Amino acid sequence: MKEHTENKEITHKAKSYTGVYALHKYWGKKPYNIISDFIKKYTKPYDIVLDPFSGSGVSVLEAVFNKRKGFGIDINPSAVFITEQLLSGIDPQSLAKEFSALEADIKADINELYVVKRDRGSYIGQNFLWENNELTEIRYSNGGRKRITTYPEDSDLRLADSFSINDIPYFFPKNAFFYNSRINTNNKDNISELFTTRNLLALSVLHNRIEKIEDTLLKNIFLFCFTSAIGQASKMVFVIKRRNKTKEHAAVSHKKEIGSWVIGYWTPHEFFENNVWTCFETRFKKILKAKKSNMQY
Repeated sequence: MKEHTENKEITHKAKSYTGVYALHKYWGKKPYNIISDFIKKYTKPYDIVLDPFSGSGVSVLEAVFNKRKGFGIDINPSAVFITEQLLSGIDPQSLAKEFSALEADIKADINELYVVKRDRGSYIGQNFLWENNELTEIRYSNGGRKRITTYPEDSDLRLADSFSINDIPYFFPKNAFFYNSRINTNNKDNISELFTTRNLLALSVLHNRIEKIEDTLLKNIFLFCFTSAIGQASKMVFVIKRRNKTKEHAAVSHKKEIGSWVIGYWTPHEFFENNVWTCFETRFKKILKAKKSNMQY
């Protein structure tokens, strides 16, 4: 591996989070390419790199990826868990096999919660647009790659209104937030309020099945996948009405596009309720791809 020399300048242009660094959100994640440059400039292969406030684990990962011995310390158990899963040397084939078993057990049950009936057929709803607590639009798949957009019918409204939080048979968080103005939380809000009742039910079914995985390494990876996908299954998925918003004459689109939830807890007046299984499966495919590409580490 070619190393930086002492007089080599450190780049100050941060790259976007891709690959393994795009698998899980974390507050204050540092640019991996700059951390990598510092490690290569000031250490040699097999040196020890210690980060006593390691956060999302970027410095630890870059140390390992650059043939150093990485050590990370953090008071936040979520930070430790994320770093451990990003570094775990799990067999991709075992991961894929366990996903297939999980899929066979619960995919149909979860998708049944999103059934859309049109033209004498039943389809799986993928995205449900809510505006001021009213369901106003549905996007579903009819087997093709393109999703069909439709207005909700009486059957859709009845289904969406049929779920009760009291009927959820498995664990879901019932505790309140703590006050933190930086992330828009206060102790009057409950964590469960970030989700529609339908998605809360689907997430509880998924979480319950993951907890039954006997192999600890596999279970932890799937819990990592679960927490990585959970934001996109929440009410925090805002609606994009205009692309290139930083430009003065940005075009306004009549089509309402699906945004990505941001770090911080808030529920916009317009949000998308996304199919939980699709959120989970999409995230799993990215994690599996990353694990395959990082096998050499």
